Amino acid sequence: MTTVANSDLERKLRISLTPRVQEAGVDMTDRPWICGFAGWRFGQPVTPALIAALDAADHPMPGDLASVWAEYHHWQDVSQDSPEPHISARIAGLEHLMDTMPDASAGGISARLTWLSHLAAQDHYRTSTEDTALAARLAADFQKFVDSVQSGRAEDATVTASDRRTQADRRAEVLSILSTAAQLSDREIGRRAGVSPQTVSNWRKKLANRCPT
Repeated sequence: MTTVANSDLERKLRISLTPRVQEAGVDMTDRPWICGFAGWRFGQPVTPALIAALDAADHPMPGDLASVWAEYHHWQDVSQDSPEPHISARIAGLEHLMDTMPDASAGGISARLTWLSHLAAQDHYRTSTEDTALAARLAADFQKFVDSVQSGRAEDATVTASDRRTQADRRAEVLSILSTAAQLSDREIGRRAGVSPQTVSNWRKKLANRCPT
């Protein structure tokens, strides 16, 4: 069933793409047909001009791979066997992004692996150019993901001892400084111990209450 949200998006796509019709006419049964939009024809590689036209539909193309896959899956669910031309164009644009959009996040790589599984279950023709682009994009994103993970581990390894100290360690240092250099300001003690001046003040008051003069 077509929902209000679907109808609204379809309307936006139709308004945006109609001025960019590649070729239109009627078939032998006088049914209207459109062969493509913005220099792109159905069944051919997607053009940058088509992506730009889809982006201008008051509903830009998704910005990350997980969102691309979610919308693509949505259209697969709601579209008929022969969807309207503007919806077919949107689907083609989403397929192009699934092949080529850079996304080295865990969610992006997961979405692209799901896309690969989806393609393996289909029987429609794909060009070697499309498959090569998909393989190259996945390899590049995976390498970037691995590099980021390794970099994160290296950064974790350089954390200083003061960064790893527990709250008890900081409290012990505050008490030590207060017992030997109570004349220092709360701000200075806090700086040395890695706590806030208010924390130092609280402990100073507790010590004063415990040891009245």
